[in-house]
Amino acid sequence: MQLVLFDVDGTLISTHGAGMRAFYRAMDRHFGINADQASIQPDGKTDPLILGELLKHFHLEDQWRDDTRDVLFSSYLGYLDEEMSRAKECGLIRILPGVTDLLEM
Repeated sequence: MQLVLFDVDGTLISTHGAGMRAFYRAMDRHFGINADQASIQPDGKTDPLILGELLKHFHLEDQWRDDTRDVLFSSYLGYLDEEMSRAKECGLIRILPGVTDLLEM
């Protein structure tokens, strides 16, 4: 048995940035900041790492606490559901070339 881990958005599927828009909305809701101006690179990173980098970028490292993470991730997941639904309705979500064949192996 082999275990293979993948970054999802941009590796397996394209969502045209739905995940980052959800993060930006959560940051705006809880900190009142326009996080989409952050110069972080989310490629290949886990959601907690992305959130940590956003907090660091805006000098909010002291907010990296269990209670803050829980609230931010709860908001993020709600916004992610909305952003994914919107992207799906607009036909913007697609499986990237070769992924189906790879997963059928």
